[in-house]
Amino acid sequence: MRELALADTGCLAGMVLLSLLLPLQLAFQNRQGPVNNKSCLKTVWLGQGLVVCAAFGALTSATLAHFAAALGLLGNLAATARLFKQCQAVRQT
Repeated sequence: MRELALADTGCLAGMVLLSLLLPLQLAFQNRQGPVNNKSCLKTVWLGQGLVVCAAFGALTSATLAHFAAALGLLGNLAATARLFKQCQAVRQT
């Protein structure tokens, strides 16, 4: 583990806040109507896994920290969009 600069610490703090997005979205989707689909849970775990991998990448290398944060952000936003579409599809059936 290395000593973190302020920008690296900010990236990690942003990823921690971003990791709350998918579980909260699934909770709010369940409040509007029950969604008990295993694929929705797999999408949440995939998004969480991408953020964890990005956090490990940010911790290991200073040069990769910003690229890892961008990868975590884009991966989590893609998982969020997929989760929204999956919950809508489950609710319509």
